[in-house]
Amino acid sequence: MLEIIFIIFVLFQNIIGQLLPGFFSYWDEILCLVLLAYYFIKTKGILQKSDFNYWVLILLAIIIGLTGDIKFGYQSSLSAILRDIIGFIKFPVVFLCMYRSNLSDRLAKKIPSFIPYVKIYIAIVFMMGVVSLFVNTGMNQDEIRNTIHPYMFLYSHPTYLTTGIICLLCILNAVGEAGIREDLIAIGSVVLAMRTKGLAFIAVYVFLKYGSRWVRKLQFLYWPAIMVIAFIVARSKLMLYVSYSNSPRESLYYGAINLMMNCFPIGSGFASFASHISGRYYSTVYNIIHIAGLYDIHGDISPDIGDAGIPYYLGQFGVLGVLCISILIIKMVGLSLDNIDKTNRMKVIYLWVLIAISIPTEAILVNNGFEIAFVLALLSSLAKNISGTNRFRSIRGDMI
Repeated sequence: MLEIIFIIFVLFQNIIGQLLPGFFSYWDEILCLVLLAYYFIKTKGILQKSDFNYWVLILLAIIIGLTGDIKFGYQSSLSAILRDIIGFIKFPVVFLCMYRSNLSDRLAKKIPSFIPYVKIYIAIVFMMGVVSLFVNTGMNQDEIRNTIHPYMFLYSHPTYLTTGIICLLCILNAVGEAGIREDLIAIGSVVLAMRTKGLAFIAVYVFLKYGSRWVRKLQFLYWPAIMVIAFIVARSKLMLYVSYSNSPRESLYYGAINLMMNCFPIGSGFASFASHISGRYYSTVYNIIHIAGLYDIHGDISPDIGDAGIPYYLGQFGVLGVLCISILIIKMVGLSLDNIDKTNRMKVIYLWVLIAISIPTEAILVNNGFEIAFVLALLSSLAKNISGTNRFRSIRGDMI
């Protein structure tokens, strides 16, 4: 029962969190530290060789970030630095702790009983989205995109609806319960949310699942075709950014490049750039690098300050840090696909596609690092278990 409650809370925390007191907003940081302690208790502090390299990369990235803080002094708040460190490590730490402590395997066993309710949920979300096209349900934003008001259901923002539904769709795929009907329902809700990352994901997802069997014969065209599809879908948004200067994301990218050169090769340090916490605790980077839309109309720090993932890494960690983080991500991809046969790897790759599409325009691994790592570990365990079952059946069939 506790496992089911844990799964429900993490998958629907954006909705549940709106009903809880404000201090629950730190749930992910707290749970990250709890999982870290659980991991070392479970492993008795004995690390596998591959895990040792993994932790070294995380520690090295932290050292690079702290070196930037000490050398350049853009962020003077120790609280801000510590909070940004936890925000940064959430994704790699939560994934490894769940994966190596077998917590993801335990939770994966509970998923099949949870699937019927997931199907009902995504159907309700879609039906309410259709209703919201004709009736003001209070579940849409005021702005208009492509002639409709972006849909967010009970989430705090359409981007969270997009991420949440895609994660559920990935889980349905992992247990073999995502047929055409489930795909259409989930895709419909993502379309109604009108987020560029969601539309790009749909294009790549449909290609990978339904149209790639012909292209797979030509391996050298496979991934280039995926990138072209994502670019075509996102092109209108890219053209919008280019059409007017000094937009928040443009400022973040130019600022990140400047920081890479001025703070070469280690970057400006934790809580200094391209994150909400860097604005809340006012990093002095913003005295020398102007960011359009740093404050909203009420004088508060705008969410736009943390509206792009790549500038966060480029600016704060520099060339050395980005290289270290890139190697860490490559190791995570390999670990998430380990012991999974080729026919089931796509069930994990779908979520990596979402990450790749989101990170240029959203700090998804900082803002949603716990949830994404949680789902990634679940998908890996589910796909691994199915692969193991298939291998057992194959061996048994050969013996017969």
